[in-house]
Amino acid sequence: MNGMKEKGFVKCIEGTVPREPMARLEERGIPSERILTGSSFDEVLPVLERGDTVVVCSFSEVCRGVSSLLEVLGNVLEKEAVLVSLEEPWLNMATESCRWDTLLPGLTEFGKKLVAERTKAGLVRARAQGIRLGRPKGGSPEMDKRLQTCLALYRGSDLPVREICRVGGMHPRTFYRYLKEHGIPLSRKKRDAGDGPQ
Repeated sequence: MNGMKEKGFVKCIEGTVPREPMARLEERGIPSERILTGSSFDEVLPVLERGDTVVVCSFSEVCRGVSSLLEVLGNVLEKEAVLVSLEEPWLNMATESCRWDTLLPGLTEFGKKLVAERTKAGLVRARAQGIRLGRPKGGSPEMDKRLQTCLALYRGSDLPVREICRVGGMHPRTFYRYLKEHGIPLSRKKRDAGDGPQ
């Protein structure tokens, strides 16, 4: 590997160059003037020369998936250059050790890593926007209406809970759980083993 031809690439995030990848590339010995930055790796391709080695911290800075990684690798090879990732050593184009038996499992892991990174980033963005994640607390408006119907029948009639729940469209266990959670005392005996909480 020719050190004079080694360059780095850092993907800008919202117009800002992240410090951590810059520092990692500088630690590798690439001077800051040879670290290229941009919003896309496609911006680097025109300035690549034969024999260049481009070092990135992660292939996720270069592409959005396995198929786009293969496209980028093809474009780099076309320029007779080499792409190296600090986090994915299984695909080091600069060595003879880049073989199919390490490449295919590496591509699989890379694909999983990208999905995990995007999921985490999406969750962080959603939380920052105040979006509540997960199953909503309480029931839907329709379920609340059913509960109120069943509660009105429970308080205003002597029907068994099983019949109240059949009319109200609710499972008896759900209704008993609601009564328990809201501290409403049971006003009748359980007539059927299937009526009660389990």
